[in-house]
Amino acid sequence: MFGDRSRQVEVGDLIIKRPTNRGWATERQIAAREAGMRHIGIVHEIDHDERRCFIAWCGEAPPAYHPTMGYLCVNIHNCRGEFELVKAR
Repeated sequence: MFGDRSRQVEVGDLIIKRPTNRGWATERQIAAREAGMRHIGIVHEIDHDERRCFIAWCGEAPPAYHPTMGYLCVNIHNCRGEFELVKAR
């Protein structure tokens, strides 16, 4: 109905977060980018209005991830170079 939902975040989806290429990156983000680090996690919760998702990370969380704020679902949907989304089903 509203187009391709393959990038719509759902509970159980696997997230692969690549380091940001933005100019305002922190020192930790720059170091992660230079090392080619990837952060992998599973979406375990999406808030009631589907704006934010919360991820259980395997190992250390990405530098910009805040556990009480999560990530905006729209950023995961739109930032294809930064987030790889592997659907649970």
